[in-house]
Amino acid sequence: MKKSKRIIALFLSLVLAVGCLLVPSNVKAATATAKETTRTVIYNSQSYSGITDITINKKSPSKVKKDKTLKKAVTVTQTATDKQGFGYVDVAYTAGNIAKKYLKTKSYSIEFKKAGTYTVKYKTYYNKYSYSFRYATSDYTLTTTDNLTGKQTTSAGFTWKSDVNGNSYYENAAGAIYAYSDDEDSYVKATLDSTGALLYQGREYGEKEVTRKVIVTGTTPVVKKISLGNASYEYTRNVADDKTYSYTSKIKDQLSGKKGKLSVSMGDGYAIKDIIVMTYDKDGNEVYKLVKNNKTVTFGAYAYKSEYSSSYSSQYTSYTSSTNRVSTRMFKETRVYVFYKDKKTGGYTDIKKIEKKTDDDGKPYYEFTYKTLSSKGGTANTNTTNYISNMGGFYSLYTFIK
Repeated sequence: MKKSKRIIALFLSLVLAVGCLLVPSNVKAATATAKETTRTVIYNSQSYSGITDITINKKSPSKVKKDKTLKKAVTVTQTATDKQGFGYVDVAYTAGNIAKKYLKTKSYSIEFKKAGTYTVKYKTYYNKYSYSFRYATSDYTLTTTDNLTGKQTTSAGFTWKSDVNGNSYYENAAGAIYAYSDDEDSYVKATLDSTGALLYQGREYGEKEVTRKVIVTGTTPVVKKISLGNASYEYTRNVADDKTYSYTSKIKDQLSGKKGKLSVSMGDGYAIKDIIVMTYDKDGNEVYKLVKNNKTVTFGAYAYKSEYSSSYSSQYTSYTSSTNRVSTRMFKETRVYVFYKDKKTGGYTDIKKIEKKTDDDGKPYYEFTYKTLSSKGGTANTNTTNYISNMGGFYSLYTFIK
């Protein structure tokens, strides 16, 4: 067999998901459990996969269902059964495969039905180390990366060898052996059996205990009510105490007249950043305008229009056929995009500029310059795009027709 594949330095991302893991007794974590504490602000639900020992306020999912108070506030649902392989082996490398030991996992979704602060605790697992080799003056140097901390250590004095089956590996004077595993797609620790054949030990895994403080806020829609002329969208809570996440909508989207006042009332915890109104011109092209709240807006006077054309000619005859077709929507639309700031998380999208431009075919299009921040503590970025859907997600869309 030829010398092993090119040396690959793999930095494996941590497995940060949620569920309930059953760890086989013969599979042991590589080190003591690392700990992590996080804080999350949400509105009603979270999902988790790839974990073990999940508890909500120190109670397992089965005990949550029996707790008179907690079962009214939290619903825990198992959504899937998974497994994660970390390559622990106890047999020789054969036919390109390793016999693996798996961590069996479960995935959960948690719905929080009442506002408050909850403690969600669980364990998650990750590939502990990544190994890579580089050739020095006369031998090879091993670089070991701790995937949790990113810390790297090096060890020199390795030489390249082959086992009785032609599989290559690296070994130092102390007898430490590392080999590239096709099955794991990485370097792993290894040993030699009595015949001189490699035994691939697979990747080690680390265990991390995560404590998540989940702050569940009182429910509210982003926009409580938006009115445009005689039409409106309105959202009303189903309960008066603001403790659940259920509300109903009342929609009247049919416009009358040519113009009307635009009025937007935001839900608790949200603030308007910008409002964009989109209509169509007589050729069916989109027209965008930045508008102010509580100002008069001219409704869309034209419907969306699309054109289709095709032609066919035969090389054997003088026959030529062409088709031109125009499709027009039934309604004239006025779309209102409400861009906002989430006061709880700090995230927002802020429109800086809208420019009308023309493409190479003479067709008009719009370029948006915007600033967006995903949450407090992050970095705000200013970008340009031709599509509203690319602008950070902090907006709500309402469509009115006539």
